[in-house]
Amino acid sequence: EKVSLLINKFEEVSKQSTEYVKEISLKQEKVFVDICLLIRTHCHLYFILFYEKEQNKSSLKKEMELLLVHPPLGEKYR
Repeated sequence: EKVSLLINKFEEVSKQSTEYVKEISLKQEKVFVDICLLIRTHCHLYFILFYEKEQNKSSLKKEMELLLVHPPLGEKYR
């Protein structure tokens, strides 16, 4: 049930980010598409982390340690 809620939340945020990009003018579209992909990447990453947490408590710590060593795609935009 918790996994199902996470999937729904991920899909909702993904849909919102897609709708947001559609509202942007063509001139700005490239920048906002990049931001949209960044949002989706992070949502997907958090989804994986929460899913792993439910499946195996110890792997969450491992994933977080990996994130500290290898930041997710898009960190260079910060």
